[in-house]
Amino acid sequence: KQRDTIHRSQVGDGEILSGLALSSETRVLPCLNCSLTINTSVSVCPYWSAPIDASAAEQSAAATSKISQAWSDADYLKVMAWALLSFFLLMFVPFLGLIGVAGLWFLRFAIPVIVVRWWMKFGAIKTTDPDFAKAKLHAFVVCVLGVLALAPALLPRRFVSPTPLDPAYKDASSGCAPR
Repeated sequence: KQRDTIHRSQVGDGEILSGLALSSETRVLPCLNCSLTINTSVSVCPYWSAPIDASAAEQSAAATSKISQAWSDADYLKVMAWALLSFFLLMFVPFLGLIGVAGLWFLRFAIPVIVVRWWMKFGAIKTTDPDFAKAKLHAFVVCVLGVLALAPALLPRRFVSPTPLDPAYKDASSGCAPR
């Protein structure tokens, strides 16, 4: 306990708190000369001893950060698509069907919103990064799945066949066709 007190008084509370921060000013980027991963705090590449331009490094780090965020968000979209399938299958499990229905309906509308957000935020990025190309493909596939999942909810009634619980449904034996 005394050692902790001495350490705090020698270092100062501000430095301890800055060491616990989840983010810092140092960011990572591919070296502009050798393409190996370095951080923005170095002025010389530790692998090839090439000088690093600080402003170019900051721009590259910002681009790398945005591409990483695009990948992360696209991965989240994939998780949502798998959850959509899981909730669909859960609808057929006794006593848990209502949870499946609620989750399915929520995701049917949430996925298109998140996909539009992804494309607005990251769709215009021009890069040769293969990870970003995969992220873009994942976002596109989830977009298609989201549209397919949402389509039955948005189609007019005349394109959806009535069910026996629907008032428009008539028994086939009476000879009346559905409206």
